Amino acid sequence: MKKRVIAIVVILCCILLGIGIFFIVNKNKGEDEKYALYVKQQSFAGSTTKEEWDAQEKANREKEVEKHEVAKGKKISFKGMVNELEIEVKECSKDEIKIWTNIGMSIEENGVMDLVKTRSEFIVKKGEKIRLITPTMDAYDMYEIEYR
Repeated sequence: MKKRVIAIVVILCCILLGIGIFFIVNKNKGEDEKYALYVKQQSFAGSTTKEEWDAQEKANREKEVEKHEVAKGKKISFKGMVNELEIEVKECSKDEIKIWTNIGMSIEENGVMDLVKTRSEFIVKKGEKIRLITPTMDAYDMYEIEYR
């Protein structure tokens, strides 16, 4: 009887030890993955001279791409020439990141910006870039967003 109790205690200890090791190993599974959005913001104001336009283009070319570590619920803010833009991350996966913007934006599709159709939800696929633009004619802010 005593040997049977000792055997049961040893078996229970091994099971509890195995469960403990399982939870320690899997504790942060999925949380260690890092998601990064790269954003380049550019702004243009209506100009009357070629020199002014050229100066804006040069300034925008020199702007750095900003890296933002993101997770679900993370918000990133940008102060543009036209509006303040807030991007909120709705979902993250290894294949894509779904974002929401606080203002309606136009998206470049096939090299064309449709300033009439705007929306606030976008998907950035891994390895691809999207370009969002404020739907204005005389001055605008453009955001090139990439998920690497």
